[in-house]
Amino acid sequence: MNSIISHRTSTNASLISVIQRFSDIFIMFFALFAICQVNGTQMTNMHFFIVLVALVVF
Repeated sequence: MNSIISHRTSTNASLISVIQRFSDIFIMFFALFAICQVNGTQMTNMHFFIVLVALVVF
């Protein structure tokens, strides 16, 4: 019984970690979009590349 509970706990922790990573990605793209809107510039492929590089380094 304990092994079943510990297996579920680790599975839940993995799912929470995946959700956190996706939320990090969403927040970074949204922040970049907001910054571009405030500065009056268009988002280009260069902006997306910069965010992807930051995610890889992060």
